[in-house]
Amino acid sequence: MGSAFRFPKSQRFKAGDECDHDWTEESRTDFVDTGTTERSPKGPLYFMVLTCSTGGLQVVWSLIMSNGTPFLITLGLHESLTAAVWIVAPLCGVLIQPYVGILSDNCECPWGRRKPFILIGAAGSVLCMLGLASTKSACLLFANAIHVDIHGPIIRGLALASAILWLIGLNLFIQPLQSGIRALIVDSCVADQQVRASAWASKMTGVGNIIGYFFGFVPLHDFLPFLHITQFSWLCLVASGVLVTTTLLTCACVREKDPRSIPAPASMHLSFSATVKHIVWSVTTMPTVIRRVCHIQFWAWLGWFGYLYYGSTYVGDLYAAPLLARDSHMGSASQARIIEDAIRLGSLASLVFAVFALLTNILIPSFVHRGSCIRESSRASGLFNLPISMNHAWSISHFLFSFCMFSTFYIRTQTAATVLAAFVGISWALTLWVPFAIIGGEVAVRQEKNAKIFEGDIELVEQDQAGVIIGLHNCAISLPQILAALVCGGILWVASKTGSQDGVGWVLRFSGCGGLVAGYLAARIDS
Repeated sequence: MGSAFRFPKSQRFKAGDECDHDWTEESRTDFVDTGTTERSPKGPLYFMVLTCSTGGLQVVWSLIMSNGTPFLITLGLHESLTAAVWIVAPLCGVLIQPYVGILSDNCECPWGRRKPFILIGAAGSVLCMLGLASTKSACLLFANAIHVDIHGPIIRGLALASAILWLIGLNLFIQPLQSGIRALIVDSCVADQQVRASAWASKMTGVGNIIGYFFGFVPLHDFLPFLHITQFSWLCLVASGVLVTTTLLTCACVREKDPRSIPAPASMHLSFSATVKHIVWSVTTMPTVIRRVCHIQFWAWLGWFGYLYYGSTYVGDLYAAPLLARDSHMGSASQARIIEDAIRLGSLASLVFAVFALLTNILIPSFVHRGSCIRESSRASGLFNLPISMNHAWSISHFLFSFCMFSTFYIRTQTAATVLAAFVGISWALTLWVPFAIIGGEVAVRQEKNAKIFEGDIELVEQDQAGVIIGLHNCAISLPQILAALVCGGILWVASKTGSQDGVGWVLRFSGCGGLVAGYLAARIDS
């Protein structure tokens, strides 16, 4: 059942058989090289081009996480129901990514195994974002065409339904894009380059966050008011442009080997049911280290869901609630202005969060040494040789996240919540780096084993490839988000029924519980 490579019987030989040395070396090059993986040194420019598409994808995520909830609320969706919409993203991750991973592992497109999925995912994501950007204007045109009230229930319901459908489509197309990008990074670097590649990916993610949150804070609609384009629509256009630019740059500059020159995996051309069985087999045979990382990620993302989707809303509520309560007879225009300012201040807090995450991504590799979960070939000491491993730093970051979430009991102002976002950004930086470095190193080592000539037949070890492993890791990230979305929705519903104005605050406090468990497990990952 494994994604094994096997040489044709005509090309197998026993140890000790006579063979031409040149044939052996050529065979190893032709049959084993699964991409551009080389042991030659790779410079910063290479890693920047390889990982920049993660930044482009993160611009899209930052748009959804910081502005998605306020956008849906302005369309008339009750706050307690927003979690039901956001459950689509992790649900797609659980159901689609492992299958997409196997498809990409088995892809025979001459462009490479990963690029078709990256390009298809990017094209679909851009289409859905453009659909989101035009939701209100399209509904306005439709209302004028059929001569109905643009503020009536029919048009408001149509606008909300179309926005939700575009969001569902966006989450569907993000899956092959995300899976392809991560698998391409793993395929393109050997084991001792995986930590560096993951560090660059986390830096690019940080840059993407900063771009997304910066444009979310800047009142873009004020620069060209005659176009009558809303702030959210501008953000969709910016995210689309960045995503197109970065994915095209990665696909144009990073070379993948033609998969038709690589031996087909044993899982090639499996039926759907056989593919599902292969996924189950992959779960049961997953390396211990990767399994532990997945356990940690489950609890970590049980917490991260609440903050990523409601953190900016929490900051905005702290700003808007006192102002709206001060004048119960405030006009609708004034209320709309306060709400818009609250959304922008939420984006400002997210921008602070992203800046501190990026600074941490840049600085932290110099202060920690690589933990024992990374193979010997990829270990290196931090620049300052501090007595803390990468794994222990990851554990500390989870406890820091929990401390920040529980501190919301005492936060009363938007300024304090923005400062809190800075500390959460430190924890986020480790979340973007450490697990992917560990998994990338393990997968690369397994792939390198496939290139060795074993005593006896020349056969490659029966092991999974990057696509399915990354897909399963994404399941460990997505599955707890489904649970978190349900719990968060329940918390917000109870808050609305009891008249509490602190529903989002309780969502964040619930998130802190997952961080405590993740921190404990991360501290024991080497045991």
